[in-house]
Amino acid sequence: MLIFAGHDKYKKLGFYSILIITVICLAYSTFSATWYSVSLHRRLGIRINGSLPLAMAAIPAFLFGLGLLTGRLSEPLAGIHAEIAGWLLLGLIGIKIMLEALKFYPEERVVLTDTWQAALLLALAGSINAFFAGLGLGLVFDAIFIPVGIMFVVSLLYALAGILLGNAQGYKTTPARLGIIAGSVVVFISIRMLF
Repeated sequence: MLIFAGHDKYKKLGFYSILIITVICLAYSTFSATWYSVSLHRRLGIRINGSLPLAMAAIPAFLFGLGLLTGRLSEPLAGIHAEIAGWLLLGLIGIKIMLEALKFYPEERVVLTDTWQAALLLALAGSINAFFAGLGLGLVFDAIFIPVGIMFVVSLLYALAGILLGNAQGYKTTPARLGIIAGSVVVFISIRMLF
């Protein structure tokens, strides 16, 4: 059984439902980066590196876990303001996701992932949001291992879906539109939990 750092409203809304919905929205960048990268590979006739799905799942999960651990360790420093700081940070990450989706041009940000180093760098670049969202959630929730496992599974599924859809659909604006929705949901959850 998980222990909640905050009030009864977490129990009422359900820790797992908040966590799963938030992680689904945060892992959106894995989906879009994989989709566009695979689309580029398809257009150029180059095969993607086989380590891409694993890198796109492991790196965000690792940084999310690092953020959760950092949040848990800094929670005593934040004192009575930890809950507010955590949800505000998560809300800011949601706004950042929306802004990135609005100004996303695939031609400018798509990279070839024909080596494992390129796949690793692509995964690392898309995981900054996961670290700071983990930091915010770490200020609020006590759990670390279950959220990291959920992030890994969701990111892996998103990477596989991005590969399949990138091969089948090519360049589309759909991933950018999904980013606006994902960021909006994260902002909504943080506002709902603050008030």
